[in-house]
Formats: sequence, C-alpha cells, structure tokens
Amino acid sequence: MRRIFGVTLAFLLLSILTNPAIAQERNNINLVGIVQIEMNMTIINTGDLPKFVIVNPRYNFQVIRENMSEVYSGSEITSPEKNVLNYRLGFWIYPHEVVKVKLSLNTSMPLTHFQTPLCAGRIFVEGDRPFVEVPDTFEMPICEVLIPQLVNSPMYLTPESFFLTRDQSLVLYSYEGVVTFKIKHELPPNLRFRDVFAVSPPILFLNAKVYSYYPRPTMNYTEYLKFIREEFGLDVPKPVKLNITEDTILYDMKLGLLSTSQTLPQIQKPRFEEIDYPVWIVWLGSGSSIEIRYRFEWRLGGEAG
Repeated sequence: MRRIFGVTLAFLLLSILTNPAIAQERNNINLVGIVQIEMNMTIINTGDLPKFVIVNPRYNFQVIRENMSEVYSGSEITSPEKNVLNYRLGFWIYPHEVVKVKLSLNTSMPLTHFQTPLCAGRIFVEGDRPFVEVPDTFEMPICEVLIPQLVNSPMYLTPESFFLTRDQSLVLYSYEGVVTFKIKHELPPNLRFRDVFAVSPPILFLNAKVYSYYPRPTMNYTEYLKFIREEFGLDVPKPVKLNITEDTILYDMKLGLLSTSQTLPQIQKPRFEEIDYPVWIVWLGSGSSIEIRYRFEWRLGGEAG
C-alpha cells in the first residue's frame, strides 16, 4: 500500500519557473501542498488582424518566436514594448500566425483538515514540544480506528477555462505539459510524528489525455471507496458524476485551421461521466515529502487517450 516516487517535460528545452514567495497554508496535521504546472500551448490566429492576448500575470510565460525575448517571470517585464498594451500584460499574435507559448505556475494548494472524533482531542506544538488538548468527555476511552482520509480532490480544467477569449479567430490548437504535486510534512526536526493519508491528483484536464503517473498510484477512487467500506465498515458516497455541459464540450474544427472563416459543428448533447481518478496512500514522517508527477496533452479534433 506504500508507494513512494520524476518525468521531464519534453518538447521545449527552456524552463521558466515561478520563484516568488508562496503563502504555504498547513492543514491540521502539518501538511503543505505545492503545485507546479508547466504547459506548452499552440495558438493560431485565423483572422486577418493582429490580436493582443492578455495573460493572467500569476502565470510566467515565454513566447517561442524570433529570439525568444518575450519573457515574463513574475517580477520584471523584460520587453514592455512587446508585452504591454493599455497597461495589461500579454503578447501579440499576427494574422495567420501559429505561436507556441510556454506557461508555468508554482502555487500553494490547500489541503483539507483531518477529521477525528471529539474524544480524540488534538495534539499541538509549542516551541519544539508536543502537548495534547484534553476533551471534556470521558465516556469513550477508545475513540476510533484511524483511516487514511483524502486530503484533497481534483480541480477540473478545460481549454475553455484557461483560454478565455470572445474572439473566434483565435484557436487553441493544442496543449501539453506536466503537473508536479509536492506534499511536505512540516514540523520541527526533533519531533518524530508520522502522518498517513490519501491524496489525489490536484488538477485534471477534461477531454485531454492524462498519463505517466509517477509514482504508480495505489488504487483508483472507486477502489479507495471500496477499501474504506470493506476495511472499516463505513458508509461512503458513490463516485461523483460530472455534468459535461456545453461549456466543456470542445469544438472539433478538424481541417482548415489557417483559413479566415470557420464553420463550427453542432455541439453534442451534454453527457454525464463518472470520475475515477488515481489515489495514493502515503506515509510521511516529520520533515519528509512526497512528489507526484504526471503528464497531459490535448489536440484540437483529437481523441483523449
């Protein structure tokens, strides 16, 4: 049940990492989650006019064009004449141009609190010494058996969610990249506490191929629910069903990407899909960490793997 954990992002050799200080929020068992996304996007301007694409400054970016001087790394804008318009950050894409953009993000990911019965009290640390809060109740000397609870659930993204534009001449043709999820157990080094918990991928991409999970997951979500039910005799919810609406259906434009006019197909009727994502059961000692990595890719008109 223990599996502990690599993958390099192929395609572009240049790597831009976000380095500003990250506000790290601990949960109640001193776990801290950090997510890093590195993504390569291919965007096409099918129209006859240049367009300025505004970028969320929380993401670093590099435009892969000419001498690759268009870089924003979370501090100073190195080429304001190219990347600022109306005091907004972004980049130009010219008529019928195909542009590759590398985006990266390094951010804190909140983890849920570990839930226990009231009679369990709570251990806290002052300085480098552990103490326990004693609850009022004494009727239950034995409170419960500890189970590995999920400390997060995936956030689902679609191309529409991170490429918001009303301009139909701008087409997101493809994207690919890697997600790295690091969980640290932060305590003073002389305290030797251990945590056991379950964790899922922090971000998943609807309609995209998500693959190469490392380390190998312990089980999937439905198996985790079955494990909790059978091993601990608990009533647990059935796997969540996701409502795929018109906002999450991708336009399959297939051929003619570089023409100036496009005919969009009819959007299929929304479907309900069962979510069954990987789950890792993890043991962490004080000062230890685990790093989970996986890749994703999507191409316009392609099938998710």
